[in-house]
Amino acid sequence: MNRHERNSFTPWLLPAGKEGKPPLAHLIKGAWVDFHRKSGAVKLQRDAALPCGGNVLTLHPTMSTFKKIKDQTLAKVYAKVPSLVDLYARRADLVVNTTTPFTPLPRPLRICRVALITTAGLHLPEQEPFDMSDKNGDPSYREIPSRVGVERLTITHDYFPRADAAADPNLVLPVDPLRELVREGAVGSIGPRLFSFMGHIQGDHLQTLTGTTAPEVARALKADAVDAVFLTPV
Repeated sequence: MNRHERNSFTPWLLPAGKEGKPPLAHLIKGAWVDFHRKSGAVKLQRDAALPCGGNVLTLHPTMSTFKKIKDQTLAKVYAKVPSLVDLYARRADLVVNTTTPFTPLPRPLRICRVALITTAGLHLPEQEPFDMSDKNGDPSYREIPSRVGVERLTITHDYFPRADAAADPNLVLPVDPLRELVREGAVGSIGPRLFSFMGHIQGDHLQTLTGTTAPEVARALKADAVDAVFLTPV
Protein backbone atom coordinates (compact mmCIF):
# COMPACT_ATOMS: atom_id res chain seq x y z
CA MET A 1 0.00 0.00 0.00
CA ASN A 2 1.53 3.32 -1.02
CA ARG A 3 1.33 6.60 0.86
CA HIS A 4 -1.51 7.93 -1.28
CA GLU A 5 -3.60 4.83 -0.63
CA ARG A 6 -2.96 4.98 3.11
CA ASN A 7 -4.23 8.53 3.29
CA SER A 8 -7.11 8.32 0.83
CA PHE A 9 -10.76 7.69 1.56
CA THR A 10 -12.14 4.40 0.29
CA PRO A 11 -15.90 3.90 -0.20
CA TRP A 12 -17.64 0.99 1.50
CA LEU A 13 -21.31 -0.02 1.35
CA LEU A 14 -22.81 -1.11 4.64
CA PRO A 15 -23.85 -4.77 4.52
CA ALA A 16 -27.52 -5.58 4.72
CA GLY A 17 -28.96 -6.70 8.03
CA LYS A 18 -32.29 -8.29 8.86
CA GLU A 19 -35.11 -7.55 6.46
CA GLY A 20 -32.63 -6.00 4.04
CA LYS A 21 -31.66 -3.27 6.48
CA PRO A 22 -28.04 -2.40 7.45
CA PRO A 23 -26.92 -3.37 10.97
CA LEU A 24 -27.08 0.31 11.99
CA ALA A 25 -30.50 0.73 10.39
CA HIS A 26 -31.89 2.85 13.19
CA LEU A 27 -29.15 5.42 12.53
CA ILE A 28 -28.25 5.17 8.89
CA LYS A 29 -30.41 2.98 6.63
CA GLY A 30 -28.25 2.31 3.62
CA ALA A 31 -25.29 4.69 3.61
CA TRP A 32 -21.96 4.78 1.89
CA VAL A 33 -19.06 4.68 4.31
CA ASP A 34 -15.75 6.41 3.70
CA PHE A 35 -13.06 4.98 5.94
CA HIS A 36 -9.80 6.85 6.35
CA ARG A 37 -7.31 4.00 6.62
CA LYS A 38 -4.71 5.89 8.62
CA SER A 39 -6.68 8.12 10.97
CA GLY A 40 -9.77 5.94 11.25
CA ALA A 41 -12.02 8.87 10.38
CA VAL A 42 -15.42 7.64 9.25
CA LYS A 43 -17.88 9.63 7.16
CA LEU A 44 -21.30 8.20 6.42
CA GLN A 45 -23.06 9.78 3.44
CA ARG A 46 -26.43 8.72 2.16
CA ASP A 47 -26.44 8.01 -1.55
CA ALA A 48 -29.37 9.56 -3.42
CA ALA A 49 -29.37 6.51 -5.71
CA LEU A 50 -30.18 4.24 -2.78
CA PRO A 51 -33.84 3.68 -1.92
CA CYS A 52 -33.53 5.49 1.40
CA GLY A 53 -31.87 8.64 0.00
CA GLY A 54 -31.50 11.41 2.56
CA ASN A 55 -28.90 13.74 3.99
CA VAL A 56 -25.21 13.48 4.81
CA LEU A 57 -24.49 11.94 8.20
CA THR A 58 -21.05 12.16 9.81
CA LEU A 59 -20.15 10.10 12.87
CA HIS A 60 -17.54 11.47 15.29
CA PRO A 61 -15.48 10.76 17.30
CA THR A 62 -13.78 7.80 15.67
CA MET A 63 -11.52 5.18 17.26
CA SER A 64 -8.44 7.31 16.55
CA THR A 65 -10.16 10.28 18.18
CA PHE A 66 -10.94 8.20 21.27
CA LYS A 67 -7.29 7.09 21.43
CA LYS A 68 -6.09 10.68 21.12
CA ILE A 69 -8.38 11.87 23.90
CA LYS A 70 -7.40 8.93 26.11
CA ASP A 71 -3.65 9.45 25.59
CA GLN A 72 -3.79 13.21 26.16
CA THR A 73 -5.95 12.75 29.27
CA LEU A 74 -3.54 10.18 30.72
CA ALA A 75 -0.63 12.53 30.00
CA LYS A 76 -2.31 15.25 32.06
CA VAL A 77 -3.03 12.80 34.90
CA TYR A 78 0.59 11.59 34.95
CA ALA A 79 1.79 15.19 35.06
CA LYS A 80 -0.37 15.92 38.11
CA VAL A 81 0.43 12.64 39.92
CA PRO A 82 4.20 11.98 39.63
CA SER A 83 3.94 8.72 41.59
CA LEU A 84 2.07 7.25 38.62
CA VAL A 85 5.10 8.01 36.43
CA ASP A 86 7.30 6.04 38.86
CA LEU A 87 4.85 3.15 38.73
CA TYR A 88 4.83 3.22 34.94
CA ALA A 89 8.64 3.36 34.78
CA ARG A 90 8.96 0.25 36.96
CA ARG A 91 6.79 -1.71 34.55
CA ALA A 92 7.93 -0.17 31.27
CA ASP A 93 10.33 -1.79 28.81
CA LEU A 94 13.13 0.73 29.22
CA VAL A 95 16.57 0.77 27.65
CA VAL A 96 19.37 1.17 30.18
CA ASN A 97 22.61 2.26 28.53
CA THR A 98 25.64 0.82 30.34
CA THR A 99 28.18 0.78 27.51
CA THR A 100 28.58 4.34 26.22
CA PRO A 101 31.75 5.81 27.75
CA PHE A 102 31.87 9.28 29.23
CA THR A 103 33.18 11.70 26.60
CA PRO A 104 34.66 14.98 27.85
CA LEU A 105 34.03 18.15 25.88
CA PRO A 106 36.92 18.44 23.38
CA ARG A 107 37.21 22.23 23.57
CA PRO A 108 35.78 25.20 25.48
CA LEU A 109 32.05 25.67 24.96
CA ARG A 110 32.63 29.21 23.69
CA ILE A 111 34.17 27.76 20.50
CA CYS A 112 31.99 24.62 20.22
CA ARG A 113 29.37 23.97 17.60
CA VAL A 114 26.19 22.89 19.39
CA ALA A 115 22.99 21.18 18.22
CA LEU A 116 19.66 20.34 19.84
CA ILE A 117 17.68 17.09 19.97
CA THR A 118 14.16 16.97 21.36
CA THR A 119 11.75 14.11 21.99
CA ALA A 120 8.68 16.36 21.94
CA GLY A 121 7.43 15.35 18.48
CA LEU A 122 8.11 18.73 16.89
CA HIS A 123 8.13 19.09 13.13
CA LEU A 124 7.42 21.56 10.36
CA PRO A 125 3.85 21.63 9.02
CA GLU A 126 4.98 20.31 5.64
CA GLN A 127 6.72 17.31 7.19
CA GLU A 128 5.07 13.95 7.84
CA PRO A 129 3.54 13.98 11.35
CA PHE A 130 4.67 11.37 13.83
CA ASP A 131 2.46 8.28 13.88
CA MET A 132 0.12 8.43 16.86
CA SER A 133 -1.87 5.37 15.80
CA ASP A 134 0.87 2.92 16.85
CA LYS A 135 0.68 2.16 20.57
CA ASN A 136 4.44 1.47 20.59
CA GLY A 137 5.24 4.95 19.26
CA ASP A 138 7.13 6.16 16.21
CA PRO A 139 10.93 5.66 16.16
CA SER A 140 11.52 7.99 13.20
CA TYR A 141 12.88 11.52 13.43
CA ARG A 142 12.54 14.88 11.69
CA GLU A 143 15.34 17.21 10.60
CA ILE A 144 14.64 20.84 11.37
CA PRO A 145 16.85 23.61 9.93
CA SER A 146 18.42 25.49 12.84
CA ARG A 147 17.55 28.83 11.21
CA VAL A 148 13.80 28.10 11.41
CA GLY A 149 11.54 30.31 13.49
CA VAL A 150 9.98 28.36 16.34
CA GLU A 151 6.58 29.84 15.52
CA ARG A 152 6.56 27.60 12.42
CA LEU A 153 6.86 24.40 14.44
CA THR A 154 3.98 22.12 15.32
CA ILE A 155 3.71 19.17 17.72
CA THR A 156 2.47 15.65 17.05
CA HIS A 157 2.82 13.89 20.39
CA ASP A 158 -0.07 12.79 22.62
CA TYR A 159 1.94 11.45 25.54
CA PHE A 160 2.72 14.66 27.43
CA PRO A 161 0.67 17.78 28.27
CA ARG A 162 1.68 19.93 25.33
CA ALA A 163 -0.28 23.17 25.74
CA ASP A 164 2.71 25.11 27.12
CA ALA A 165 5.10 23.68 24.52
CA ALA A 166 2.66 24.50 21.73
CA ALA A 167 2.48 28.09 22.98
CA ASP A 168 6.29 28.35 23.19
CA PRO A 169 8.24 25.56 21.44
CA ASN A 170 11.42 26.91 23.08
CA LEU A 171 10.34 25.01 26.20
CA VAL A 172 11.11 21.72 24.44
CA LEU A 173 13.48 22.93 21.68
CA PRO A 174 15.31 25.95 23.15
CA VAL A 175 16.71 27.28 19.92
CA ASP A 176 16.08 30.97 20.71
CA PRO A 177 17.94 30.76 24.05
CA LEU A 178 20.76 28.92 22.26
CA ARG A 179 20.97 31.73 19.70
CA GLU A 180 21.18 34.21 22.56
CA LEU A 181 24.10 32.24 24.04
CA VAL A 182 25.85 32.42 20.67
CA ARG A 183 25.34 36.20 20.55
CA GLU A 184 26.74 36.50 24.07
CA GLY A 185 29.80 34.45 23.14
CA ALA A 186 29.02 31.62 25.60
CA VAL A 187 28.58 29.14 22.71
CA GLY A 188 30.56 29.13 19.48
CA SER A 189 27.89 28.33 16.90
CA ILE A 190 24.79 26.25 16.16
CA GLY A 191 24.82 23.26 13.83
CA PRO A 192 22.83 23.54 10.60
CA ARG A 193 20.28 20.93 11.68
CA LEU A 194 18.24 20.19 14.77
CA PHE A 195 16.57 16.82 15.29
CA SER A 196 13.21 15.86 16.69
CA PHE A 197 12.02 12.47 17.88
CA MET A 198 8.75 11.44 19.44
CA GLY A 199 9.17 10.02 22.94
CA HIS A 200 7.26 6.97 24.17
CA ILE A 201 9.07 4.32 22.11
CA GLN A 202 8.30 0.75 23.13
CA GLY A 203 8.34 -2.85 21.90
CA ASP A 204 10.06 -3.67 18.62
CA HIS A 205 10.49 0.05 17.90
CA LEU A 206 13.18 0.23 20.58
CA GLN A 207 15.45 -1.83 18.36
CA THR A 208 14.69 0.45 15.41
CA LEU A 209 15.50 3.49 17.53
CA THR A 210 18.74 2.21 19.04
CA GLY A 211 19.91 0.28 15.97
CA THR A 212 18.83 2.51 13.09
CA THR A 213 17.39 5.99 13.59
CA ALA A 214 19.48 7.17 16.56
CA PRO A 215 22.76 6.09 14.87
CA GLU A 216 21.61 7.91 11.71
CA VAL A 217 21.23 11.11 13.70
CA ALA A 218 24.60 10.57 15.37
CA ARG A 219 26.26 10.25 11.96
CA ALA A 220 24.47 13.39 10.75
CA LEU A 221 25.73 15.34 13.77
CA LYS A 222 29.29 14.18 13.12
CA ALA A 223 28.92 15.19 9.46
CA ASP A 224 27.82 18.65 10.66
CA ALA A 225 30.99 18.87 12.81
CA VAL A 226 28.90 19.25 15.98
CA ASP A 227 30.91 19.15 19.22
CA ALA A 228 28.07 18.90 21.73
CA VAL A 229 24.33 18.23 21.76
CA PHE A 230 21.71 19.40 24.23
CA LEU A 231 19.00 16.76 24.61
CA THR A 232 15.63 18.11 25.73
CA PRO A 233 13.46 15.10 26.58
CA VAL A 234 9.81 15.35 27.63
